[in-house]
Amino acid sequence: MPDCPFCPGVPEETTHLFVTCPRLAGIWARILPDQSTPVSVELAVQALCDAFADADEGRIPHTAAMAVLWVIWKSHNAMIFRATHEYVPTICRNIRRHAELWACRAPRRLDVTPLKLWCQTVVDVN
Repeated sequence: MPDCPFCPGVPEETTHLFVTCPRLAGIWARILPDQSTPVSVELAVQALCDAFADADEGRIPHTAAMAVLWVIWKSHNAMIFRATHEYVPTICRNIRRHAELWACRAPRRLDVTPLKLWCQTVVDVN
């Protein structure tokens, strides 16, 4: 197993890559401000979904969770393939942009208000 590109000597395993890598602490602090950093991907997804307890259907919470994981993955790939280190504000801004784009493209029958609110408040990086 290769090492984390940000943490030499630490194996690049799923939990480290998406949750426990020290470079991600600021991200989790911004998107889950009232909670400690999750210790697994499953707990991270659950915590994000719990933040949308009042949202209709499971699509909105899962969209937020997928946006977070997708952008973390893309930032990892930016380091691997382009030697570009994306910092917390950039990653959070990208999470917001992806979630806003997905909210724009959601079916009209889906109430995306909770996702838009989350984008404006929890991921406030203007």
